[in-house]
Amino acid sequence: MSSNGAKESTGSPPTVRVRIAVAVNGAGKWNAYGYSGCSDKDKAGVALECLDEGELAEAVHFVEADVPLPVSQTVEGQVAGQDLVPRESEADA
Repeated sequence: MSSNGAKESTGSPPTVRVRIAVAVNGAGKWNAYGYSGCSDKDKAGVALECLDEGELAEAVHFVEADVPLPVSQTVEGQVAGQDLVPRESEADA
């Protein structure tokens, strides 16, 4: 695992482990918050704070997941035809 929490397994794309706070209330309303480097206390506080006005959260849960990192890929292609488009300077001649 790298210093940013990313890990790579053989044959699978590299991932990063994320931890997100989810505040929920008895009415089923919820809010989630998290980013790398944020403490669990701050994540929970913001998740609770951002529920609708007057809606009291009854619980804060933490969701953890391994999320794939963006990976650059090489895509192979072929020339579709031989039609050449002249440059502007050639088209005016």
